[in-house]
Amino acid sequence: MRALSGQVFSEWQTRVRSQVSQAARLSEPILTDSLPTLYKGISDAIEANSLSAYIGLTRSVGAEHGNERARITAYNVAALIKEYQLLRTAIIDVLETHEVVLNTAEGRIFNGMIDLSISEAANGFAMVQAVFRERFVATVAHDLRNPLSACLIASQMIGRSTDPEHIRALAARIESNSLRMNRMIEDLLDNVVFEAGERLHLELEEFDMQDLVQDVIEQSRQIHDHRFVYRGESIKGCWGFEPVRRALENLIGNAVKYGDPERPITITLADGRGRARLTVHNEGLVIPVGDIESIFKVFQRAGQGKEQAAIGWGLGLPYVRNVAESHGGSISAESSAEKGTSFAIDMPADARPFVSTPVL
Repeated sequence: MRALSGQVFSEWQTRVRSQVSQAARLSEPILTDSLPTLYKGISDAIEANSLSAYIGLTRSVGAEHGNERARITAYNVAALIKEYQLLRTAIIDVLETHEVVLNTAEGRIFNGMIDLSISEAANGFAMVQAVFRERFVATVAHDLRNPLSACLIASQMIGRSTDPEHIRALAARIESNSLRMNRMIEDLLDNVVFEAGERLHLELEEFDMQDLVQDVIEQSRQIHDHRFVYRGESIKGCWGFEPVRRALENLIGNAVKYGDPERPITITLADGRGRARLTVHNEGLVIPVGDIESIFKVFQRAGQGKEQAAIGWGLGLPYVRNVAESHGGSISAESSAEKGTSFAIDMPADARPFVSTPVL
C-alpha cells in the first residue's frame, strides 16, 4: 500500500481538481498539503494492525489540514469533506487496480482514520473561520470608527463656526470621509458576493485603458507624491470602468503603503494580442513566498502587512482578483529582494464574452 502512494495522489489530484472547483487552480504542494502524511499513517497503522497507536497522528494531521484549507484557500466545509471522500475512493480504486485487498480489520483501520481525519479537519476549519469572524468584527469597528469620528467632529465644528471658508473645508472633510466609508462597504459587499461564487456585476463600456490609468496616476500624485512612473500605450477595449479603476487604486494604494518611500512606483500598461496587462511595481519589503497564495483571500494579509501600523480589512487584493476574474482575466504576484514586488492584472480587451461565465 505504501508503494502506491504516488499513484493514489496522482489519481486523487485529477479527481479533486475536476470535482472541487476551489481546488482547480491550487499548486500541487498546497493541494496535497499534509494528506500524504495521513496516507503514510494509514499504511503504518494497517501494517502494525493498530488504530489506537495512530489516533494522535490522525487528529493532528486532520486539524492541520483543516486549518490550512481555511487560511490559504477559498474552500468551504463542503469542499473540505468532498476532497476527503475523493481521497477515500481514490485509495480504494488504486488498491483494487493493483489487486491489494484489505481484510475486515484493515478496512476498519482505514475507514476509521479517514473518518477521524475528516472530523478533526472540519473542527480545525471551523476554529479558523471563527477567528476570522472575530477579527472581521474588530477590524470593521476599527476602520469605520475613524472616518465616522471625523464626520462627527466636523459636523459639530460646523455648528460652532461662522467662517464660510472654514465651513466649506469641514463639509469637504465630511464628504471625503463619507465617501471613504462608502468605498469600504462596497469593497466588503463585492467580496462577499464573489466568495459566494457569484460574478461581480459589471456595466461594460468601451474606453481607452490608458486614459483611465493616467487619470488614476495623476490623482495619486496629488494625494501622495510625484514618485509614480508610467510606461504604457493606448489600449481600447470593453471593460467595467469603475471596477477597473478601483482595482488599480487598490494596487497603487498597496504599493504606497508597503513600498520603499524613496523608490519609484512603476505602472505599466501593455497590449498583448488582444489582452491588456496592467502591472504595478514597487520596491521595499518582500512578500514571503508562503503568503503569495493567501493574500488574495478575503480578510487575509501578508506577514509584512500584519506588522505594519496600517490596519485594513484585507479586502483590497481579493477585490482586485474579483475584478480580474469577472472580466475573464487573472491576477498574479511576484516578489523578491532583487526584483521588487509586482502585481499584474491580465484581462481580455473585450470582456463581453466572459461576463456570464461561472466563477471558481
